Amino acid sequence: MSPVVCAVGDMDISVSSGYSVANTVGGSAGVDLTFVKDKLAGSLGINYSRTWTTQTSVITKATIKDGQCGVMITKPLTTRRSGRQFRGCIGSATEVGTWYADSRGEGSYNGITWIEGAISACAKPGSNPPLSRCNGQGNFR
Repeated sequence: MSPVVCAVGDMDISVSSGYSVANTVGGSAGVDLTFVKDKLAGSLGINYSRTWTTQTSVITKATIKDGQCGVMITKPLTTRRSGRQFRGCIGSATEVGTWYADSRGEGSYNGITWIEGAISACAKPGSNPPLSRCNGQGNFR
């Protein structure tokens, strides 16, 4: 993501550095996350210790019009899996808690790799930060 810019006259913003994102596993208290991570890795072939740091020479540019504030947004594609963990024997097992696991894919071309997803701009009328999000709750600062 880029910093919020507020334009006096049209202003170009771009993203040329990168970002870091990781596959994750989480859950409620009592869940054995190592067990969940290992089972998912074995059955789905997904490395939940994987982290991407994307740095390329590709520049994505957007123009923020006069009188607007804007920000560049990265939106990696994420697949979320979730479930419940039980302890005990079949028929008398008790639920320990719930878990989730997020994973991302990657693309590549000619030796350059990147995380799958999109880069877009969010722009709205304004003269000072914060900028309210274009989708969802909260603000960019």
